[in-house]
Amino acid sequence: MDKETIQKYLAEDREIQIIFYENDESTNQLIRYSIEEALKKYSKPEFSHALYGCTKELVINATKANLKRAFFQKNNFDINNMGQYVMGLTKFKSLLDSRDSYKYYAELRNADLWVMYTLFHNSEGLRIEVVNNTDIIELEETRIRMKLKKAMHYTDIALFYQSEPDHSEGAGMGIALLVILMQSVGLDPSLFRIGSKNGMTVTRIEVPFHSAYKSVREK
Repeated sequence: MDKETIQKYLAEDREIQIIFYENDESTNQLIRYSIEEALKKYSKPEFSHALYGCTKELVINATKANLKRAFFQKNNFDINNMGQYVMGLTKFKSLLDSRDSYKYYAELRNADLWVMYTLFHNSEGLRIEVVNNTDIIELEETRIRMKLKKAMHYTDIALFYQSEPDHSEGAGMGIALLVILMQSVGLDPSLFRIGSKNGMTVTRIEVPFHSAYKSVREK
């Protein structure tokens, strides 16, 4: 995928899809470009900054989830065993803090742990989905749900961050802040969804262009 192809697909009302292993700058630039150009097409440029910020957060989370799975596999930690999960997570956090995570990027390809960004668009609205082929374990999903629930009561990112003692990796902080960012530009946070099924994690943001828009859930 390149900028010329993105323009072609937008003109033909086709979905835009990018599949990647690493969250690198070239991928981020293409994602940003597709969002900005799609919103420009439908005369909704005011959502560009917030929507790209939200999408980037989803991409970071998806890539990090795959990286964690690669780390667990490489070091023979059982992610479904609570004792091994806690031990593995502690070591994974140390890896991130040491900035040596790049050493595991090759493992993402070896294990075929990918991330797929898809932008759907038409005159009714825009939908972005970020999918990665690792699922969310129950403990992580519980943390995410709790932080999402709390985030619904905030419109200021700084205040939420100050009120939240748990800033740890895997605790859903980024996704909760995403919800606050949506609210700050008038987007209904209920149009953000996250779920795990058949070994995949799917996150979705929808942006209605008018009141007649029907969400995926409504359809």
